[in-house]
Amino acid sequence: MNKIKYILFLLVISVFDARAEIKILEWKEDAKLTEYGRESLFSIKIQTKNLPKNTGILSFLISSASQKKIEYSSLKVDLIDTNFKNQNGVFEVLFNRPLLDNQTANIEFIAKEYYPKISKYLRQEPLYIPAFAEGSFGEVVIRVGNDLELISSHKNISSRNNIISYKGRVSGDGIKEILKLTNSGVVWDVAVRSKINISSTSGTMEITAPYLFRGGAQSVRNQTIGANIFPKQHLTTRENDILTFDITPKINEIIIENKAEVATGKKFRIENDRSPEKYLEITESEKILLTPILKKILLNPKYDTLPLYVKILNYVHDNIIYDLSYYGKLLTVEKILETKSGVCSEYATLFNALARLANIPSSIVHGYALGEYDKFESHAWNMIFINNRWVHVDPTWNLSSGVVSSSHIYLKDNRKEEILVKFQGQETNIQIDREFMILDSKKY
Repeated sequence: MNKIKYILFLLVISVFDARAEIKILEWKEDAKLTEYGRESLFSIKIQTKNLPKNTGILSFLISSASQKKIEYSSLKVDLIDTNFKNQNGVFEVLFNRPLLDNQTANIEFIAKEYYPKISKYLRQEPLYIPAFAEGSFGEVVIRVGNDLELISSHKNISSRNNIISYKGRVSGDGIKEILKLTNSGVVWDVAVRSKINISSTSGTMEITAPYLFRGGAQSVRNQTIGANIFPKQHLTTRENDILTFDITPKINEIIIENKAEVATGKKFRIENDRSPEKYLEITESEKILLTPILKKILLNPKYDTLPLYVKILNYVHDNIIYDLSYYGKLLTVEKILETKSGVCSEYATLFNALARLANIPSSIVHGYALGEYDKFESHAWNMIFINNRWVHVDPTWNLSSGVVSSSHIYLKDNRKEEILVKFQGQETNIQIDREFMILDSKKY
């Protein structure tokens, strides 16, 4: 996933005394998300320190390293309209009167940020207070609207009634968090098309096509399984359809299409009733390898106030390097720890084993998700049982709230076969190719 750059604020004053400074007493931001980006009302209380006698400050500068277009307006100092300059990423506040030593000023202004691109289904927003505000009282409020929900977990950050907020003293490193949000409801018309290629032959082919999409947190409606040619027999069971075909040399391809209307997001979320006891199995070798790592996770102060499963997820996310060259290799836990690299399947495998070691029922699930290249790609994540319910987490994308993005479309658990082919007749070569398709989508 693409990394989000923080707006880097730098505070500059023009006084020739090394001790002189502007102290930030309060830093507040009240923001709302928009279709073009973000609009924020900033309220900053400052105080001058160590100014030489008879020396005043007429202005100070806030510099942004962001590549986004930012428009400033409505500048007030102590509730009085004030002029400003904005050029080359530098916002200069011009005081109406000199600010002398130990004097305070309340500065308010509006900043509109225009993002070059906003992801449709996984929006990433910085919650940021600069390091030069160390020791100040910080407050950030972000109003996200009814169509988005927060899907990442953060220390000291709350989310309630579509408002995400932080309040507290600002540390020496400032506050730097990336919030991840997704649509509260999307309905997808999806299809998995399996192409079964057959060399010229005769015989009987039985194809078992399981009902995909069921078993996740998503709602599934109007599901059908069909073929490009009429089958000799078509049986429907609770879990799959079984289609039988008479194969002749003229038939070189059978296409099985599994179609459904899949609804994702909190408006369509459903509960899973599977038994958690079946999802705690772990090998002795994995126990030996992972026990010291789990102890290390539990003792890490970085994760101190987070729930156990979030601690584990953060550890996996932070300690595996995403490397596409591992695609399809399906490494064991031992190999993952050795290479510290992989793709989504490796992240999910390591998280799965650590969660089970911590007595958290867990399963690896597979499906498709809309990644950074604006197209659906095969993806793996996890389903875990906590607080007496099944929730979904994604260690690759660092989604730990119990909800994944509305573009995560669940297909199946683990690595179960999606389609099973049995052939009776002359010896032949059979190849199966799968294609996932989004036929239509609608946001709610």
